[in-house]
Order: sequence, then structure tokens, then C-alpha cells
Amino acid sequence: MNKKSLTMALLGGALLFSGAHGLEVPASAGADEGLISKAAPPLALGAGGAITELAGYKTANASGTVTVKPAVVPAEEMPAEAPGSVKLERVNGISLSDDVNTIVKRKGEPKSIRKDEFFGDTKILEYPDCSVAVGDYGVEYVEVTTEHKQITIDGKQVANNLQALEKTLGEPYWVAEDGLVYTQDNQALKLFVDPDTGQLKSVHFFSSVTE
Repeated sequence: MNKKSLTMALLGGALLFSGAHGLEVPASAGADEGLISKAAPPLALGAGGAITELAGYKTANASGTVTVKPAVVPAEEMPAEAPGSVKLERVNGISLSDDVNTIVKRKGEPKSIRKDEFFGDTKILEYPDCSVAVGDYGVEYVEVTTEHKQITIDGKQVANNLQALEKTLGEPYWVAEDGLVYTQDNQALKLFVDPDTGQLKSVHFFSSVTE
């Protein structure tokens, strides 16, 4: 691993797990104790000792009585689009697999191009709605600051504030001292949050895997 690869790996780790000493467990962990695995549904004794499969959530009181909460919500009660259904494939039209030619073809010529202050061979393309860092192997990250009032995730336009983004993205994968991290396959989206004000500072879209 060369010097830049090592540094990028450390930077990627910092983006994903910033504030490690204050890192909490995944927000979903322990939230629903008694969640039944789909791979191995639990068994309960029914009338006459017959074994019956249960689907959903279960609790048991001291007498051993099992209470089941249905795992399937009736269609009429389900929202039109469930939070967290986004795939994190594109942010403001940019995919992490794009190269400079693809970006320019899709978004036009950038307002300006500058070198990254840490990596001289990384170029920062400045567009009206975001900044795109492009290195030797494609897009390294996309940044959207709060001066932009809208952000587009997988073609869906969302208000660029913490409340709207949480509603769209659903439950985060990690909660760190400085923000919320969402992952999907090898993509990660981090909402950087000011710990003092609780307000959104910026949104970063980057690869969760570094070579």
C-alpha cells in the first residue's frame, strides 16, 4: 500500500467512524428485543401441545404465555414510500463510479477546479449544487453544504436539513459524536451535525470501502 492509499484508508475511516471514542452501537441494536429471525422462526406450543410457528415479535410473561405482534402491516396502513428505501446510488446526479468525462457530460463544465489541499492529484470540481472530489480511480466523495437548500438522492429531491433527511433516509447505521452514517452496499452517506447546535453542517457521499 503506497503512502496515498494508506492516508486515504485512514481518511475514509475517519469519515465513517469519526468520534470513535463516543461512537454508539448501531441505532437498530437492541431496539426491538425479541425480534424473530426470518431464517429460523420460533416455535410455540399451541392447544394440545401442538407446535405452531410464530411470525413477528414475541414477548413472554412469567407464566410462559407468548404474545405475538404481527410482522406484516396491512397494506392500507403502510406509507406510500417507506423511510430508508433509498439505495444511495447517486447524490446530485453523481455516482461514485463516475469519471471526470461522465460528470462533465451529465452536469456540464464546473464553475471551477482546484486541487485538494491534502492530495495534489485529487481535483475538486465545484458545481452550483455540490463539490465533487475526483482522483485517479474516480469519484472520491461528493459534498453538499448547507448553503444548498436542496439535495437530490437517487433522483429524489429533499430539503437539505436534518429533519427532512432523517425522514427520507430512515434509521442510521451508525450514530457518531459528529453525525449520522447511512450505508448501502459499498456506499456511505454521512450527515455531519454540529454537536452544540444539533444542526446539519454538511452531507458527504463516499465509498465505505478503501483499497
